[in-house]
Amino acid sequence: MFASEEEALAAVTETYQRFQQLSYQILAEGGADPERIRSLTSDEVAETEMDGYRRAADQGYVFTGAPTIQSTALDLWLPYPDPLQVVARAELCIDISNVQVVDGAGTSVVSTERQPQSLWSVDISYRENDQTLIVGAKEKVDDRCDD
Repeated sequence: MFASEEEALAAVTETYQRFQQLSYQILAEGGADPERIRSLTSDEVAETEMDGYRRAADQGYVFTGAPTIQSTALDLWLPYPDPLQVVARAELCIDISNVQVVDGAGTSVVSTERQPQSLWSVDISYRENDQTLIVGAKEKVDDRCDD
């Protein structure tokens, strides 16, 4: 999969960035055509994300802005997929300070206590049928990133 740690780091960042862009595009479009997230995720991640899109749409939430990846730190990278098809694991610091969410009345539903960044653990997996890298798993680690 990867010839070097630098190559793995770049692939993790690029794969997660593509996922994040599509996810927020779906949210910005009111949850339209949520199935398209499957092109960039495992079935488990897709189901979780689509549930979130449906809840946001049901609430009439409107999303603007987009998160950005502030940093990526590799925990693991493999030259070949493991038995679960994982090829890399990393912690990503995601900046959400530009993301706004308003309800149907135009009132912000973002907590005034929301932290501007959050830390996520992400598994990047290899999907054999189309030979692509996908977000195989993701989990929020903390509401803040370490400085």
